[in-house]
Amino acid sequence: MNVNVLKITFALLLLGLMGCRSPGASGEAGEAPAAPRSLQPAAESKAQAAAKAGGAETDEMVTVPSGSFWMGCNEEWDRGCRPTEFPYRRVEVPAFRIDRTVVTQAEYARCVADEVCAAPASRDECAWDPESRAAHPVTCIDWFKAREYCDWAGKRLCSEAEWEKAARGNDGRIYPWGNERPTCELMHNSRCGDEPLPVGSRPKGASPYGALEMAGNVREWVEDDWFPSYEGAPDDGSPRVAEPRKRQRVRRGCCFRGMGGSLRTSARMSGPPAQDDSCFGIRCCADPALRED
Repeated sequence: MNVNVLKITFALLLLGLMGCRSPGASGEAGEAPAAPRSLQPAAESKAQAAAKAGGAETDEMVTVPSGSFWMGCNEEWDRGCRPTEFPYRRVEVPAFRIDRTVVTQAEYARCVADEVCAAPASRDECAWDPESRAAHPVTCIDWFKAREYCDWAGKRLCSEAEWEKAARGNDGRIYPWGNERPTCELMHNSRCGDEPLPVGSRPKGASPYGALEMAGNVREWVEDDWFPSYEGAPDDGSPRVAEPRKRQRVRRGCCFRGMGGSLRTSARMSGPPAQDDSCFGIRCCADPALRED
């Protein structure tokens, strides 16, 4: 073979190797995380490791620092993308706090006792019994009840962008725990049982910031109105709200009756705000805690 041809071939191979990136690594500003041909485990954060180790109080909040993340579905990486998850885009989100777990029956019962919140529906599937099921998530909650509870607790409903950032961090991972395939050690859906588990039951599935069960157990209402795509959505982390309000709101997370596709951090669902179901629960957000001097 001609020597010059060999030199050219070697140079091309070298350029190709230099262009390779590891899964989840970010490129230059404005460039999406690389799409690997085969997903590798995502890096584990300190908060995630601590949550997996257990021992944290489930009623506390975790802090999500300010910064940008990639929101939506990267179709080169995730084969489960749906049209409602496009366009894949960078969103800048101010620092905030989010509940480590969804709201328990015991927590919600205190709001009922204060005569602020209405008790969930009395249907059998709702299993409302805060004495014997204190650590189970409160369910059969519509959007209005969820918002009412968060207000009572001195918090608010999360924006959709806040929820997704808390679930996936800034490395573009598919699931809260990383890119490994779901197992019943990491999440709780229809493959694992037929009713909700007590909160904090799946610490190995913690998100990068230490939030638990953001995939599986119950779905969670957010503040946003439902739009069929992210076209025209705010890029500052604020909720997307129409005036007047639309007829449907956004829900995030996967239900104990759900299937695998809704476990993904970019998966979105919607429904009328007055709709309740044994799959629907509450997770609140709040602004960062003020530092005491």
